[in-house]
Amino acid sequence: MGLVVATLKRTTTIKMKKHIEYERAYRQRHPKKVRTYHKNYRAVHPLQLRIYRRRYRHNRRILTRSLTLHTIQRVYEDNIKKYGTLTCYLCLQSIAFGNDHLEHKIPLSRGGNNLYSNLAVACNKCNLKKGSKTTKEFKEE
Repeated sequence: MGLVVATLKRTTTIKMKKHIEYERAYRQRHPKKVRTYHKNYRAVHPLQLRIYRRRYRHNRRILTRSLTLHTIQRVYEDNIKKYGTLTCYLCLQSIAFGNDHLEHKIPLSRGGNNLYSNLAVACNKCNLKKGSKTTKEFKEE
């Protein structure tokens, strides 16, 4: 019985990965169609969209509740001590004032946390490019 369940889970996971890859490829091939679909959906379902946004904000607030000003300050101070100036930990370029982001090495959406060891300073460009990837996945790119 256990072997059947394990095989079923593995098969389901493989099917899900294939489906995700298919959807990603479809969105890349048909960006206008997808954009139009989402625009129409938002127009027809404003209530569902509002509920989704509220839920997202609520979950985000819960995840960031443990992030303290002291931790943020330590991350920035240690970055400056390490590099001599505020520097992006991904591209190792100096960061201009106001162009910095507090970055999660393992994103909250992927099971990361707000501990000091998971936080770093990144430039705007690298952080937006990294998205929800881990640092390792981003550097392999």
